[in-house]
Amino acid sequence: MLLNIVTYIKLNNIEENVNEINNVKSEINGIKNNLAKVNSTINDQKKPSVIIIRIDDVRDFEATEATIFLIKFNRINKIKMDIGIIPAQFGKDNETILVVKTAIKEGSEVIIHGFDHENLTTIETKIQIELIQSANEKLQSLNLTSTILAPPFFMYNEGIYEAMKINGLNIITDFIDTGKPGYTTNNIYRFPATITTSDLVNGTWRMRDLDQLEKEVTLNIGRYGYSMIVLHPQEFMVGGKLETSLIQQYADLIKNIQIRYSFTTISEYKIQNLV
Repeated sequence: MLLNIVTYIKLNNIEENVNEINNVKSEINGIKNNLAKVNSTINDQKKPSVIIIRIDDVRDFEATEATIFLIKFNRINKIKMDIGIIPAQFGKDNETILVVKTAIKEGSEVIIHGFDHENLTTIETKIQIELIQSANEKLQSLNLTSTILAPPFFMYNEGIYEAMKINGLNIITDFIDTGKPGYTTNNIYRFPATITTSDLVNGTWRMRDLDQLEKEVTLNIGRYGYSMIVLHPQEFMVGGKLETSLIQQYADLIKNIQIRYSFTTISEYKIQNLV
């Protein structure tokens, strides 16, 4: 009888010790989870808020004066760019080719802005595959490469993912109203633009208010940690000539945001934020 009592007490003590150990383990796991959250927050805070400048509709003999000015201005101000080329309309204007290649040597990159600026939602997947292949071949003939697609009009359908993968493209950049950055189910990295500098109204570009643009940049940084600004060379042309006042607005915008934020490219952003 005494032996049974002693055995019961020992077993009971063992069970209590096991329970205590389990409780300690649970507390340790809770601490680890909290530390992981803290480290994640710290890492996010360490990531610099950045701006991406994306210039769309770069092509031959179209708003050439503005294209060259914008690229040179950004280069002088140490701003890397994403240059959206329309391959079917690019390759004969040596001055534009030279300024683009110089920017690329200094860290900018090319993005494919469709093949001939087509609405990809109106085209079947088979043709989309052929168009992107043609775009790649045209760029390669000029010693240029890209793995990024910027669908014209920000419009595309699910078929474009297959077309991209077949042709070696792995990043798509559309507009923020369809969601934040991240991978699609097709393992394509989606990195949306957040701001356009002008509105196209009845075929005419209208530059948006400078103060409003700055406010939107700040709002983007708060929401997403970055802001991608899309502009088109033709926005800065009036009557076939470069409009000084519009150029000044862009210069003022860059000057004001450059004080607070750094500039990067789409590819660099992807690398920095997926480490």
